[in-house]
Amino acid sequence: MAAEPDNQQPQPDWNALAVNGEADAIAPLLRAVFSQSSFQIQVRGMGPTLQIFLLGDQLPEAAIATQRIQQALVERSLPWQSVRVEGYILGAISPTWTHQFDLQATQVLAPPSQQKAYKSGQKTPQKISRQAVSTPDEAQLTRAQRIRPKVISTLSKGPQTLPNETIGVLVTGFLLAIPLSVMGFLRMLFQGWLILVHELGHALTYWLFGYPAIPSVNLLYGGGITLAVGRLWLLVWMILGGLSYLIYRCRRSSNALSWILTMTVAYALLAFSPWHTRLISYMGHGAETLAIIGCLYFAIGGYFCKLGGERTIYAMLGWFTWFETIRFAWGLLFDTTARANYIGGIGGVLDNDFVKLANSFDVELGTITTFFLIGAIVAPIVAIFFYRYEACWQNALRRD
Repeated sequence: MAAEPDNQQPQPDWNALAVNGEADAIAPLLRAVFSQSSFQIQVRGMGPTLQIFLLGDQLPEAAIATQRIQQALVERSLPWQSVRVEGYILGAISPTWTHQFDLQATQVLAPPSQQKAYKSGQKTPQKISRQAVSTPDEAQLTRAQRIRPKVISTLSKGPQTLPNETIGVLVTGFLLAIPLSVMGFLRMLFQGWLILVHELGHALTYWLFGYPAIPSVNLLYGGGITLAVGRLWLLVWMILGGLSYLIYRCRRSSNALSWILTMTVAYALLAFSPWHTRLISYMGHGAETLAIIGCLYFAIGGYFCKLGGERTIYAMLGWFTWFETIRFAWGLLFDTTARANYIGGIGGVLDNDFVKLANSFDVELGTITTFFLIGAIVAPIVAIFFYRYEACWQNALRRD
């Protein structure tokens, strides 16, 4: 009887793939380090930085996880310069903790068994042989803080450059957004995205200042409309109470305290003055500007992107919103028909947002529109600026 052929596929050489710069090969290597782990491991290469995401309902201690990852990676000659490790609780939009270390300059620490010899008077070597490294267990790490690696909890202090891959994502998203903004059917289809952003901007700002509101679609005249009821002062006092609690919790952190105090004073000045109604009117189109910045920032940094192509989708939505906001503002400034229709209001009854603002400030409609147009034009630059100087503003928020 003939022997059955062996259909089992050979196991890939993850180590060789990792050394050759395949970021996806890092995840299987790390799963072997975290045996029987209750969290997922995802890895992505972003230029000179290797990004590692730990996702789960329960995450390991930050220093322990980083220690194990560091010792697993320095044993291999990897092409990346630095490693950023982020721990995410499932469903969270921001990391629970973030650590970064320099992969090329990392010095491997001796295991506890060798550290005892150094305590007896021997001179500590500058660098321990990689073959002598063993991964300590969690109990050893928690008892001996001295063996933890020196970890940089924030990003590198200098400005970040945009890798070629990121530039390709932005260019691809730009090219995909052109037909969405030019072709009638596609433009009408993606107008729903703009309506959603616009009305959510109104609704969230309404709620922020104590007006329960619901964004909805305006089926009669097209577009959308946000329905709000009378002001509930209880909501305003609850927000002020929450800010006061944050002030108390952060009383020992001078930097955090200054930020929260500034937010509290600004909120109070807006909430108890007519300016909050002006902000509500502006934040429909203002949310569109924020959407441009947010989408392009996520596309550049790859944040909240777990599957391939998500960065391109973010870029496409950001550029589409950019095209449409410029088209809208340009029409109000230079198209007589578009301006007349806009001034006519919604059904000839409700004034549009910029008309309300122009009447409130007693200025021309073109003044409000020009302000909005300038903000929309520079929005992509702001997104790139936020990414390039990410370390500066994050450190400013975190510094004591």
